[in-house]
Amino acid sequence: MSKEVLNSKFNVQDPLHIAEFSPSITPYGFKGYSKLPNWEKEIQPIQPVSSTAALASTIRFTFPKRSTFIGQHHLVATISAVTPNGGGTARCVDYAGFRLYPAVVYRYGSNLIQTIDYLTLHMLHRQNKRREERDAEAVLVGGDLSIAERESLALSPQTFYTNMPCWWSYHPSVYLNRDALSHDLEIAVTTCSAGDLTQGTSGTIPSVSLSSLYIRAVLHHVEDDERDYHTAVTLHGNGEVMTIRDFEEQLTNSLPGGQTSYTINLSLLKGLASELRFVFRRTNALTSPGTVNNKPFDYVVFDNDFMSWQIKASGIQVVNSMTGRENIFIHNANDHTGQAGMPFYGYSAAWDVEDFINSTGHHNYGGFSSPQLILTFAADPGALQLDIWDLSLNTVQHVKGEIVKNFL
Repeated sequence: MSKEVLNSKFNVQDPLHIAEFSPSITPYGFKGYSKLPNWEKEIQPIQPVSSTAALASTIRFTFPKRSTFIGQHHLVATISAVTPNGGGTARCVDYAGFRLYPAVVYRYGSNLIQTIDYLTLHMLHRQNKRREERDAEAVLVGGDLSIAERESLALSPQTFYTNMPCWWSYHPSVYLNRDALSHDLEIAVTTCSAGDLTQGTSGTIPSVSLSSLYIRAVLHHVEDDERDYHTAVTLHGNGEVMTIRDFEEQLTNSLPGGQTSYTINLSLLKGLASELRFVFRRTNALTSPGTVNNKPFDYVVFDNDFMSWQIKASGIQVVNSMTGRENIFIHNANDHTGQAGMPFYGYSAAWDVEDFINSTGHHNYGGFSSPQLILTFAADPGALQLDIWDLSLNTVQHVKGEIVKNFL
């Protein structure tokens, strides 16, 4: 087999896949691993380094040195029975296997490889899967409302299997070359609070605990000579420059209700954003878990109520106003049995970054005077929490084994 075939790499410039990659070590991913001689695959549980699994905490993992190629992996979490406090009923929120993870951060040394959060998991669940794949994943993450354990008063432990859609495992022929990293690969998993994971009728947060958490990983191994060749080519190549995108920052704002227009300060977003994605979540207490066909949702579904958004700086409009219907990021999911809509709603605010820089002279919102996101509703939506994700466009340069990340 030729060295060219062995060293073939996934094309990160492919527009169909560019959003799946992050400011990371893309040159360390290789195609054709399964065609290497003496190749083998192993499914292995990876336990936390030292910390005890708990809600509202950060739990750290490292992958073993021998795992030359790291493929698909799941976070496997077991929670205790959800019990109501103060009477009434209690249950997990829908898609609890997603909501459980506010952030999963991959690093080697001080270098960021990828960040994944529950919104990303929701979006990829809806966007990149066929119906049967979504239905199967819903069973694993608590999104299938026909399963008895998801019902009110189902006081039994539950286990969620959450697939981590990292760029090197999302495409079937791309894997992370572990031996090319000069530091341990660390995964820091932040878990949500009991209040974010559950809902109940009494107005008091139900009781629940995280019993265990581990990573179920698919590891790929090759013989030393082939592994050494891959490592040598990766570390001593001529260098590559690529453009990639990743969620960089998040802002959370409380909208008090009683208004039809809100102005959000964007000056805290320091990175250059190629997109903003924003999601609304109700802050009032849930009053009734309802029945299988009428579950309350952690997130609010807006179809007609959300009118428009625009971005201004120094009072001047710098991004065109878009209506809610023009920018529905994830559509109403009437195809989900027993659900009137998805448990969250997002809108994509994208613009041409190069034109944005040329016309404004700034690389980020912080360079503007009073950058603002202005949201308009047809009617008062009530009290909401607004989460804003900044999808940044960056360059990553790989030269002789070093990764240099720069904002454009």
